[in-house]
Order: sequence, then structure tokens, then C-alpha cells
Amino acid sequence: MAGRTDRSRWLTAALILILVGSLPLPALADDHCYYDPIERAWVCDDGGGGGGSGGGPSPTDYWTAWTLVAPCGSGAVVGGLIDIGTGSVLAARYHYVDGEVVDSQYVCIDLDDGQNDAWEATAQAAQALPDPGWESDPDPSISKGLTGLETWIWSSHGTQVGPVATTWVEPVTGIVFAVEGRGWTESITWDTGEGTYDVFSPDYFSAQGMGGTVDDPPVVHLYETTSLDAGYGIGYPVSIGLLWVGEYRVGVNVTGGTIWTDWARVTSTLTETFPDRYEVVEVRSKLRG
Repeated sequence: MAGRTDRSRWLTAALILILVGSLPLPALADDHCYYDPIERAWVCDDGGGGGGSGGGPSPTDYWTAWTLVAPCGSGAVVGGLIDIGTGSVLAARYHYVDGEVVDSQYVCIDLDDGQNDAWEATAQAAQALPDPGWESDPDPSISKGLTGLETWIWSSHGTQVGPVATTWVEPVTGIVFAVEGRGWTESITWDTGEGTYDVFSPDYFSAQGMGGTVDDPPVVHLYETTSLDAGYGIGYPVSIGLLWVGEYRVGVNVTGGTIWTDWARVTSTLTETFPDRYEVVEVRSKLRG
């Protein structure tokens, strides 16, 4: 019986060593240390001497960092896609005294508040694109517009930006969220000096190439009067107008990776206008004898 008892004690001691060895032990773990399941770290009491130079609170009397615990108004643990329509998460922190929770605080974080940071990054990316120019082609060998001949108009420039990655720091808890934004030209307007033409894109993906090309111009305009006869000595006042819109989503870091809200429309917009001049002349045939 003595041998069996000794063997049982040995197995128990080995099991304790294995369990303790699986935890992140501190440099000096003693009888005044305990494992904090919230912080997932060892907390040690220095005996009240205060030993550290930081002068912070006692290791046995402290608040944990803010952590995300669930969607607001729900007892469920964060772990799936959060509906952006009600996109909010609950953050909590706990007050520990001698290893026990004596108080707690909760903050409901509205993830929609991250859209300003997403839009700022998206708008900056859009403004960094090369300025679109007035492009036309009534005749490949002539750079001016001609009366009585259709002018093909397009603008080959970027119509999409993103996704642009940035971060958003929630001001109350200091929790850092991942944010992505993407933008597109919802509408492009060409003003020919005689009228306007518009093309539209309802979403990010359909905006690709909406400015058109020389082989597929979105605008065809017929000038009947020269720009000089119309009172524009240096050409018709033309312009290209871009209306940029955007979407954003917020990422929540949880165990196992990052989950994202759905894409949501940004309430802000960006309007860019690029003026130019376009000379239109009249070409007449001349008979030679």
C-alpha cells in the first residue's frame, strides 16, 4: 500500500507541474502570485513594498484592460459576423482586489463611429489619383473638334480606390479596431459647353472603366457652331465632374482572427471638378483646278 500511495503522490505532483508549466510563469512566482484569467497573465503581490519605479497600483488592486465580450444587448460571445445595421460590441473591464472581482464597467461601442477614419483614408486615396483630362477624338489626325462631325468624349482615369486599410481608436476604451474603406465614382459628368452628359455606377464593382475609352466612348456630342462663333475665343469651357462615394467596414479582433461587419455606405461624399478648354473649328473643302 505504501508503494501505491507514493506513486499516487508522484503522479499528482507531476500533473501539477504540467499544468503550471503550461501557463506563462512570471520571473519570480511565489506564494503571493495568482493567475488572472481575464489578462491571461500572472499577477504578483510584492508584499506591499511597492518595489517598482512606476509607482502604479498594487498588483492585488487593479483594473484590467478593456476587452470585447459580446454584442451589445446580447449575452452571446463575439465570434460571428456583426450586422452593420446594429453594429455594436460590448467592452468590459474588471476591478480586481486580492484576486477577486469587486467592480466592473461596461461600454457599448458603436462601430459606425469608425466610418470617419475610413472615409478620410478613402478620400485621400481618391484625391491622390492623377487628374482626369478632357479626351476626345473627332479625327485621329486632328486635335481640335470639328463642326458637323461627332466628337467622341471620354476620360481614362481611375474610377475606384481601395480597399484602403487604416485603424480607428475608440476614444473611451482606447481599443484599436481595423477599418477598411473603398470608394468609386458614382457619377461622372462631362460638360461640353453646350450641355452635360452623365454616366452612373451603383456600386464599387460596376465603376471599373466607367470613364470609357476611345473605342467605347460614353459621350458623343455634335458641335454645330465653332467655339469662336459661340463667343469662346480660346475654346468652349468644358469640364469633367466626379462624384466620389464610399463604403466601409470595421474589423473586430477576437480569438482566432478578425471578424468584419458588413460593408456600409459612408454618409460623406467628395466632388471634384476639372475645367478645361476645347476648341471647335469648321473645316471646309477647297477645290483645286
